[in-house]
Amino acid sequence: MNTKKTRLNTRKTNSDPKPKPKPPKTATAAHVTIAATALSRDGASLTISLSDKRRVRVPATIALAARVRAGARWTDALAARIDRLADEARKYAQALDILATSPRATKSELLRRLGGDAAARSALKTLAENGWL
Repeated sequence: MNTKKTRLNTRKTNSDPKPKPKPPKTATAAHVTIAATALSRDGASLTISLSDKRRVRVPATIALAARVRAGARWTDALAARIDRLADEARKYAQALDILATSPRATKSELLRRLGGDAAARSALKTLAENGWL
C-alpha cells in the first residue's frame, strides 16, 4: 500500500499569462505640488522642492516668468512651460554670441544657425524688440 500523499497544486494561476500594462506615471496623476522654493546665494537660480521629494533647479528669471510659487501644483504644462522658456533663453544667448562674432549677420542667417525652431524665432523677435537686429 502506498502511504505517500500526493499534493495537489493549489496555487492560483492567471488564465491570462500576459501582464496588463500599468498606465505611465505623470506629474498630474500624483497631484504633485511645489513644497518650497529656495533662491541660490548668487540669486541666479531657484531650487524647487516638490512634494514627491524631487528637486528641480531652474534659472531664477525663468521661474519668475513661469510664475512658480510654493503651494502651487506641479503639472506637466508647467514643466513644459519652464522647458520652453529655458530653451528660448539659451537660443537668445546663442544668438547674442553669434552677433558678437559676426555683427553683420542677418535674421535669416541667425535663424538658420539657431536651428529655425519656435524658440529660435522667439529669440530673434526679442533681439529685434531690444534693438539688436
